Amino acid sequence: MLQKLLATQCVDWQVDTESCLMRSYEIDLQVRGRTPDGRLVVSDRRLFRGERNDCGDAVTSSASLRTEIEEQAGQWVMASLAPRLRSISQAALGSSRPAQGSIALPMGPVTGAQPESAAPASPHAAGEPQSVRPLRAHALVIGNGAYVGSAALANPVNDARAISSRLTAMGFQVTRVENADRPSLVRALAQFKTTASEADLSVLFYAGHGVQIDGTNFLLPIDITPTDAPSLRLQALPIDDVIEGYLPGKTRVVFLDACRDNPFAAPSTRGGRRGLAPMNVPQGTLIAFAAKDGGTAEDGVGQPHSPFTTALLAHLEEPQDIVIVLRQVRERVMQATQGRQQPWDYGSLTGGSLVLSRVALPK
Repeated sequence: MLQKLLATQCVDWQVDTESCLMRSYEIDLQVRGRTPDGRLVVSDRRLFRGERNDCGDAVTSSASLRTEIEEQAGQWVMASLAPRLRSISQAALGSSRPAQGSIALPMGPVTGAQPESAAPASPHAAGEPQSVRPLRAHALVIGNGAYVGSAALANPVNDARAISSRLTAMGFQVTRVENADRPSLVRALAQFKTTASEADLSVLFYAGHGVQIDGTNFLLPIDITPTDAPSLRLQALPIDDVIEGYLPGKTRVVFLDACRDNPFAAPSTRGGRRGLAPMNVPQGTLIAFAAKDGGTAEDGVGQPHSPFTTALLAHLEEPQDIVIVLRQVRERVMQATQGRQQPWDYGSLTGGSLVLSRVALPK
């Protein structure tokens, strides 16, 4: 604070060193409630916006500010639900976790900052019953570990099986492929394109070897025997082609637990000296690397899963936007590898928030 002090014969300046902090916040929050038969009976949206300007000891901590905002939002949520859900049974209301036949509230996290993506406003009037369907969510899960000689990897199949089970439990229709040579991998992709042709959301999880050549990333089938870069191009599958040609749906999420330059050296990692290259992401697509471009991804020797898959399994069911989930995955992997491996993601998603744990209703 700068104060100007005026006197009869002089002008003086005094600087007050008391620290001040001004913070603004804006949260776009949507609340929905469904009856046991799936009808949407509550759909409302509100924008919370405000500012805090504090000085000295009165400066509010980030945690306290978040608590205040969450309390404010929570009161609005309860006020929105109460008059419209009286017809729902007390048993359904008492469930702490949404299950089949219970009330589901697919809300994103409430934070003290503007979210990465806000949920779209409902085109229906608040409280108007309507017929809704879950998203058609499909997943292709690939685990390639049975490479020749020292290129073999211990955990990709374990990783693929665990991710498949988790996605199935979340309501996805899952296709799993293990230790695929090139013809098998091509057939699996073609079949998935047909099976998931009407998908709203497609997820690809790949664990195994991957390389880059001149800035283009490739997935490696287990029967690959490259002698030079041109021969590798013929035997491998370009990731761009896989995403654009074989993942249907308006929204696509890709998890690549594969970052390696030379798949026939240093078998303890899934990455090499340069790892994968940065990617130009198509609209509606999010791509998560197990390691930042140019970095390496560990296989997790002696562990049941790789560090990236371990973190993904720990956070995949979080009721938060996928962007927030990937931040949690990044932090967990960096802790587990003492900073050697830093996951990275490239995104071009559109529309509202994407919470994978709530995209498909239980069957």
